[in-house]
Amino acid sequence: MAHGFEERNPQLVANWNNGKKGGRPKTRDYLGLTQNENGFNKIKPEGKGGEGKVGKDNREHAAHAATNVALSEATKKAKGRRQSGAFQPPTLEAFIDYGISKGIGEQDCREQFDIWEAGVWKDGNGTPIRNWEQKLLTFQKIGNLPSHKRASINRGRQDDAQEGKPHLI
Repeated sequence: MAHGFEERNPQLVANWNNGKKGGRPKTRDYLGLTQNENGFNKIKPEGKGGEGKVGKDNREHAAHAATNVALSEATKKAKGRRQSGAFQPPTLEAFIDYGISKGIGEQDCREQFDIWEAGVWKDGNGTPIRNWEQKLLTFQKIGNLPSHKRASINRGRQDDAQEGKPHLI
């Protein structure tokens, strides 16, 4: 016998008592209905025979549930979320035109296009590139374009040569 068990473990004792009563109370949605009442379970048992019929109340709740699903899909489209479809990579010409319009050099655009094309339009983490325009602008902003990478490598070589350190390739 453990002395003071109930005082030290009140939540456990409460869970045991709730289990004897049938467990956790059913959650209710915004209409105050449980999941069985809001149309997901349309069969309403009658009597002891176990046979049931679709009740009028359940038909109304099923209609509410269907309306809520339709409304949520409409809201997703209204918020501008993209539909999950096949990604269509841009052509090289469209990629270069967009890059030039944003102040990125043609050579950088060609090289970045080749990098993403070789990687099957996935980034370094293997995540598919869904918005290449945004990613290209981000690369420009953070200095991650091919010309920026070459410049940082060349700067490192110049620094090593100026300090008299041997240069390793």
